[in-house]
Amino acid sequence: MADKTVEVSTVSQHTVVTASTTTTANLHGPSPAASGCTCDVGYLRSLQGITKIVEILLSLVAFIVMVSSPSHTRNAGLNFFLFVALAATLVSAVCLILLSTHLHLKVRLPWNIVFAALYAIMLLIYFIAFIFGAANAWTSLHGSAATLGFFACLAYVASLFFAIQDYRLNRQMTQQSEGATGTYTDQRDNPPAYDASY
Repeated sequence: MADKTVEVSTVSQHTVVTASTTTTANLHGPSPAASGCTCDVGYLRSLQGITKIVEILLSLVAFIVMVSSPSHTRNAGLNFFLFVALAATLVSAVCLILLSTHLHLKVRLPWNIVFAALYAIMLLIYFIAFIFGAANAWTSLHGSAATLGFFACLAYVASLFFAIQDYRLNRQMTQQSEGATGTYTDQRDNPPAYDASY
């Protein structure tokens, strides 16, 4: 965002023009009030966005491959894998929409922690589903779907890594901004506790 101010003053038949440009950068993303429903193409091209797209594609293809196998060859473990693959596709799609449109900023939550917890839970559930899918694979389609599920787990590991990295960066910037504002605590502000033992 750039605010431009131009001051014009006349001094003894000479015109002096002073132009100043103030550029402010919001390190925490756009403000919730300023963020509309526009798509942030920069996020979609970033590693986090690409990872999210890969999660969606791998989960969706794993679901399609597993569904294309004959239904009489699927048991409870493979059906659990189907459920997790479809749920992971939907959860990743919702996360991609929230992050690429900045809609998550309209609600004040610690989103880095929320997304990190969500990715950790999805990673755990998807890994369990991968184990069930690999252990109960009867056909090559089952094995292919389980392999795609494993690669989706790796994508969730990357998303979890990025979410933890974002959390640490956000915490570090918050600590630096608190130090820059000069939050100073004097001993007179916090006197020692009164000892009434004497």
